[in-house]
Amino acid sequence: MSQALQPILPDLVARLEHTQLLAMSAASIDRFLAAKRRLEIKGRTGTKPGTLLKHQIPV
Repeated sequence: MSQALQPILPDLVARLEHTQLLAMSAASIDRFLAAKRRLEIKGRTGTKPGTLLKHQIPV
């Protein structure tokens, strides 16, 4: 049986995943993507504010 199932398995898995994705609610999609969103770093740079320019700017 496994020899007959093996060639169609990739197509079968793709269709099942597609069907599950279509049936998924918006809230479930948000929960599913939450982990990926946490990994993104938004608006952060590697530099820190310094005082080098503060002394050069006349007030």
